[in-house]
Order: sequence, then C-alpha cells, then structure tokens
Amino acid sequence: MLKIRIILQLFKAFFRPKFTNRQVLTQYQQERLAKHLAWVKSHSPFYKKLQNVDFQELPIFDKSKMMENFDDLNTKNIKKETALRIATAAENSRNFQETLPEGITVGLSSGTSGNKGIFLATESERAQWVAEILQRVLPIRLGKKQKIAFFLRSNSTLYQSIKSNFFDFHFFDLAKPFPTLIEQVFDFQPDILIAPPSALLEIAQKIEQDNLSFCPEKVVSVAEVLEKDIQKRLEAVFKQRIHQVYQATEGFLGSTCAHGTLHLHEDLIYFEKKYIDDAQTAFYPIISDFNRRTQPMLRYELGLPDCRDRRSGRRAHDGSRYRGRGQCRAHPQANRGCFGRDRSALHAALRHRAADARSGGAADLWRGQRSGLFQQLFDRPDARRAACCRKMGGAAKRLCRSFRGHQPDRHRLFD
Repeated sequence: MLKIRIILQLFKAFFRPKFTNRQVLTQYQQERLAKHLAWVKSHSPFYKKLQNVDFQELPIFDKSKMMENFDDLNTKNIKKETALRIATAAENSRNFQETLPEGITVGLSSGTSGNKGIFLATESERAQWVAEILQRVLPIRLGKKQKIAFFLRSNSTLYQSIKSNFFDFHFFDLAKPFPTLIEQVFDFQPDILIAPPSALLEIAQKIEQDNLSFCPEKVVSVAEVLEKDIQKRLEAVFKQRIHQVYQATEGFLGSTCAHGTLHLHEDLIYFEKKYIDDAQTAFYPIISDFNRRTQPMLRYELGLPDCRDRRSGRRAHDGSRYRGRGQCRAHPQANRGCFGRDRSALHAALRHRAADARSGGAADLWRGQRSGLFQQLFDRPDARRAACCRKMGGAAKRLCRSFRGHQPDRHRLFD
C-alpha cells in the first residue's frame, strides 16, 4: 500500500505547478493554507477552539509549547506519554520499526535546540515525504538500483520508506564507533552518500590519508550546518558539488537544486520571517506546513535562523528583479544557507559583526571559543557570564551586547 501511495504522490509532485512568478506562488500558498486550516480546525481539539480566529492571529508555537499541548494538537487522539514511551524505547534499543495504531510513525528529535520533541507521521504523510525526496534529492534511475548510505544518529520507518526496487538503503548509526562505520561504508561503496558534515569530513580525511578509491555519484549534507570552508574541502576530495537538505522534525524545509542553490520549499510550506538583524538578512522561520495533518504545524517558530542571499539582481522577463534565485530562476526563495540552532545563530552573528567592525579584539573571541569558553557563555549561570566574557577578551562582551537586541528573550546573554 505504501508503494502505491508513493507513486500517486510522485505524480502529484510531478504535475505541481513550477513557480517562476512570486505573485502566482503567493496565491497558491494562500489557497493551500486556507484549505488546510479549515481541515485542521475541524479535526484538532486545540484548533477547534479557534474557529473564528484568523490565520495571522493564531498562536505561535515553539517546540516546548508544542510538547505542552501535544495531546490537543494532534488529530489522532495520541497521548504524549504513549508516543514518548515508544520513541524512547526505540532510541534505547536502536530498533525503530514499532509504530502506533493506523501505522503512524513516531520519532524523537535529536534535541539540538535544547529540547527533544516528538514527531508523528501517517503512512500517507510518509509517502508524500518519500515522493518529495525522490523528486528533489534522489532522482530515480531506470535500469540501476542505486545504493544509498545514510549516516544519522537515529533511524526511522520514515527513512526506511525509501527502500524499493530502485534504492538499496543502508542506515549507518552514528551512535556506533565511527571507525567501524567508515570500514562498512567503504565496503558498501554507495552511489549516494548522505551524512552530516562532520561525518563527511572524517570520511574525506580517511580518503586522503589512505589514498582510497571512493567515488559516490552524489554527496548530500544533512543535520548540521555546512560551513563554506568545510564545503570547499569536501568538494575538493569528492570532486563534485556537495548538495544540502534542510530537513528538521518539523518538516522537509529546503534543498539544493541542480545548480547548488539552497531553496526553501515554499510550495510545501508557508514561511513567515522573524528578522533578527537590522539589515534583515537573517531570520527565524515561522512555518506553516500545508500537508501535516496528524501533527499540524501551523505558525511554528524554528530555533534556527536562515540567511537570504541578496546578491542576485538579474532582471526577470516581466521587468521585476530576481532576488537570490540563483541560476535556476525558480521562485521558491534561495538562501546562502542555514546558521543552525540558536547557539550557532549567536556564533554566526558575532562572527559577522566582528568581520564588519574589523575589530582587533575578534581574535580574542575566537581563541576563547576554541578553548571552550564560548560554550560556557550558555552553560554558566547569568551572574558568571560577564566574568567568562572578560576572560575571552573585551571584544566578546562588546559583540554580545551588540547582538543583545536581536536575540529572543529566552536566549539573552545579559539581563
């Protein structure tokens, strides 16, 4: 049944309009959003109480608020304790096959933002996810079964859904010793390698050190921020463009096109932007997914800023300006990349401000970061943070205060 659903979703994805005009895309988003919101308000106990509330007036959620209201938000009457028990058992046993009634997949987020969250997906939603992955990241090749090596901390029936006559999917558990995983992946010789940048870097180092033959046809970075210097090194070793997938438990948010431009999936998700800098180049996405029904994602604020690429300025055929769309000229927004979760956001903001100010004290900041003091800014009690900054150098305190006005209240460094 799952395979039939995937085929149907592939057809839907194939015939979905290709947007080259922002006005047409916006109209499409509003129509999908209105239809989805009407469905959610009639099925979710939480949103049933908000029948007369307009979309823009709906409450904004983050992970902690979503977990607090988990029982009322989901549309399948699933209790948080039940879902958490299954997800935790899977994490501990490393067996991710168990599902809830009706074949609902339950998983636990990695907790990189500081809080673990539960995610739910029905078979239909899994099929749609697989179809979007196949269309955007893993194109099918007729006549050849492609081998996929997938490195991640947790597996899921969602990921296993990719297994088919076209793909031999092999999960590499990052909870296991990495030297063993490296041996296994070199024996496997995948056609497609999907892994976090840290894992890709270790594989690249092994290739260089031992002069090994390892030539996947496509390399995809996931789960962590892909820094520019690491990207260049990986591209030199693997001799190809490193693609990126912008995936979180909250949804399939973005991916790189054939030209290497990272696009937000605005045909699947409506993005509101909570800007965190005066120049409005970095923002917290507030997402509303058009398709998530089991666990609605409406006005959900992600704890990871995204950076828009504003350097493109070519003229479109209608005389308007292309804004950060790359060579592909597809209208879903193009981006330089993702900074990461809140802690990485502060890191990035401080780094950019130091570069802009050409501060001589910036070197003190980075020496402090490398020695672990930067991390202690977040881990120490408020009363001791200023002392920690003094150890790192005067630049740290000035730059932190400079960034203060753009941080969410719950992440301020100074009160």
